[in-house]
Order: sequence, then C-alpha cells, then structure tokens
Amino acid sequence: MKHEPTEKQQLREAMRRQRARLTWRQVRAAAAAATARLLALPAWSDAGILFCHLAILREMRTDLLIAAARREQRRICVPAFCRRRRAYYPAWLPPASILRCGPLRIPEPRDPAWFTDGRIGLAVVPGLAFDREGARLGHGGGHYDRLLAMPQLRGCVKYGWCFDFQVVAQLPVCAWDVNMDAVITEKDIYGPAPVAART
Repeated sequence: MKHEPTEKQQLREAMRRQRARLTWRQVRAAAAAATARLLALPAWSDAGILFCHLAILREMRTDLLIAAARREQRRICVPAFCRRRRAYYPAWLPPASILRCGPLRIPEPRDPAWFTDGRIGLAVVPGLAFDREGARLGHGGGHYDRLLAMPQLRGCVKYGWCFDFQVVAQLPVCAWDVNMDAVITEKDIYGPAPVAART
C-alpha cells in the first residue's frame, strides 16, 4: 500500500463524515441535478459505451445515468473484481444483470462478462474529493487509477462524479494519479478547460 500524507487521510475522513450526514432526499435531488448536467454535454451524445460505477451508501447516485443510457440503447460497463487477477476490470452490465456484493462491498455483476475489445467513450468516476483542475482523491487503494490506465479506458472522456461540497480548491497529487477532464456536481461543472453544454 502506498504511503500517503496525513493531509489526504484527514480529507478522506472529513468527506466521509460530511457525506454520511446527507439525507436520502438530498442524495436523490443532487443526483437528479448532476445527471441533467451530464446529459446536456457533448461527451454524453458521443459515447456509445458508458463506464459507470454502481453507487453505494451515500455516494452520488448513478442509477439515473444508467437508466438514461438504457433508454438511449447505449451499452454500459461497470467495475468488477477479477478474482483470478486480483484486480478490477470493466465488465458488461446487461439489463437483466444479477448483482453480487464484491470484495469492497461494491455491487457488481454476479457472472461478469469482461469488456476486452474496443474503446469506452465516457467514464463516470467516483471519488471522495476532487479539485477544480480535475485531480481526484479516492479511497487509497489505487483501483481506479489502474482501471483508468487500461487501454480500454485510457483515451476516453473522464468525468468526476460527486457532491458539490466534495470539490476543493486544490488536492495533493502523485505521479500515478489520473486526472479528470471535468468534475460534475449538482451545482456546477469544474475542470481545467470549459465544458460546453449542448444548445
């Protein structure tokens, strides 16, 4: 496990505490607003394949995004744990998927069919914190940094997905961190370059 500065550990704990105080009504309302923002972006229109996590606890929900992708007949991949390789890989999420709880208590397909060929167009990425330049703070395991560095995901548009209070002025970054192209919240879109909505 990588050694990380106390600053990152403290920020993780602070964000977990603040997120735990949200009501389910607040979580649902924020997810609806953030989803509307994302669906208005060109990257959504251009993405034939969506990579999206299945949210847990009081993370920003993704079920509305997944429902929108299904309505528009887009294909969906989610992270799933490959026990043979002891790492996360993209796996298809068909409409009739039966889910199980993975090793980190994250929902995933019970019988994953791994995404091996082609390119994913858009990745929606969770985090405990993001900054206004697209840097991301995860839980510390490096799972998403390794996922996003895979050939299937390396060239896709990457959007951070969080509540607005999880966006901070600046995060400490490491060489292995993968930056987001933008960060989408219920209140705004942040990033190193402007992201235009469809008109």
